[in-house]
Amino acid sequence: MNPARSFGPARAGGVRDTHWVYWTGPVIGAMLSGLLYHHVILGGRDS
Repeated sequence: MNPARSFGPARAGGVRDTHWVYWTGPVIGAMLSGLLYHHVILGGRDS
């Protein structure tokens, strides 16, 4: 999912109603992976 790659065709085609998924999906995935790394790999330590 590349928001920059999907933005051009969506803009040219006038499709804007479901384009929010391409922007929120990677952000939510990054936050979840950061939490997973912190709690699983680091074991909840601060550093």
